[in-house]
Amino acid sequence: METIYLDNAASTKPYSDIMQQAFESSVKNFANPSSLHYAGQKAASELEAARESIAGLIGSEASEALFSPGGSASVNAAILGTALRYQPGEAHFITSAIEHSSVLECFGALEGRGYEVDYLMPDERGVVSAAAFEAAVRENTKLVSVMAANNETGAIQPIYEIAKIGRQAGIIVHTDFIAAFGHMPISLEDIDMLSICPHKLYGPKGIGLLYAKKGTRLYSLIHGGSQEQGVFAGTQPVFLAKAFALSSERATKQALELNTQVRAVREFFENSVLEGSERCFLNSADADRLPGISSISFEGIPADRLLAALDADGLTASAGAACKAGGLEPSHVIEAMRPGYGSSTIRFSFGRCNTMGEAGKAAGIVIKAVKRARQQFSL
Repeated sequence: METIYLDNAASTKPYSDIMQQAFESSVKNFANPSSLHYAGQKAASELEAARESIAGLIGSEASEALFSPGGSASVNAAILGTALRYQPGEAHFITSAIEHSSVLECFGALEGRGYEVDYLMPDERGVVSAAAFEAAVRENTKLVSVMAANNETGAIQPIYEIAKIGRQAGIIVHTDFIAAFGHMPISLEDIDMLSICPHKLYGPKGIGLLYAKKGTRLYSLIHGGSQEQGVFAGTQPVFLAKAFALSSERATKQALELNTQVRAVREFFENSVLEGSERCFLNSADADRLPGISSISFEGIPADRLLAALDADGLTASAGAACKAGGLEPSHVIEAMRPGYGSSTIRFSFGRCNTMGEAGKAAGIVIKAVKRARQQFSL
C-alpha cells in the first residue's frame, strides 16, 4: 500500500546523497577528533569545518556554536545549565504554556526543586504576547525561554520582541528554534542561546546545536571530557556534524523555493479538508505560520481513533500530543488555545517530498475517515 507521509514536523526524510557523502568521509576520517595525532586532527578539521558552516548559517561565531546529542539536549543545557547557577529563591524564570515538552519538563523539574516559574498563555490564535512577558518580569527574573514557532500549530511567536525586552531588563534569553530552523530568519542580536537540530530539515538524527553567545556561563550537566567547551562531554560524531552542515546548507540555500512549494501544498490540503468536512476548523488560522504545519481539530472525534483510521488507509500524521504509558494525552498546546479540543486534533505536516497530488489524495482520505467516524460515533 502506498503511504503518504505527512509527519514532517516529527522528522523529515534526509537528503540521501548528503548522508552518503558524509558517511564516506567519516569512513576515511574515522579517528577521534580529540586525538592529537595526524588522523585525529584530520577528523577534527572535518568537525570544525561543519561547525563553521552552521555558525555561518545562523550568524554566529564558530566558538559560539556547540554540537549536542540532539535538540532536547541543547534545550536542557540552555535552561538547566543557566537555572542551576542560582539557588531556589534567588531566581525567577519565564516560559510559555505552549512550549515543546523538552522545555516544559525542564521548568517542571526546576519547580520541583523550589524555583519559581511563570507560564505565558497564548491567545486563541496560539500566540503569546510580548506585553504579557514584560508584565511578568520581576527584579529577580534571570531567564526566559520562548520558542520561535510552535511545533504543533506552526504559529510564529514574537520571539524577537520578547528578546529585546529581555535584553533591556538584563534577562538571559533562550529560544527553541528547532521547528523554525530553515523556515524563518534568524537574528541573534538580542538572543543569548538558541537551539536547533537538523532532522526537522532533511538532515540526520542524533545531533543538535546550541548557540551560546560569547560570555554565556552554563552549568555542565554532562561530566567527562572537555569537548564542546565542557558543556557536552563525549566524543563528537564527525559523520553527523558533516551531514548536519551539508543538509542545512542545501535546505537554507533553497529555502525560498522550498517554503513556497510546501506552503502551496499545505494550503491546498487545508482548503480541501475544510471544504469537505463538517465541524472541523484550522488552528492558528489567523496567525503567521510556518509553511509546512497544519493543525486541524475535528470536533467530537477522538484523535487516536482518527489517526488509526488514517494510518490504515495509508496516511501518516500525528496528534499534537505525547504518547505516555500507551495512552494519547490531550495536546497541551491546543488545550491552552481552545480548551476541550486537545483530544480531537490532528497535525499534518508537509515537506519537500510532498506533492499536490499527494495533498489531494490525503485530503480525500481524511474526508472519508471523518465521515466514517461521525457515522460510527453518531456525531
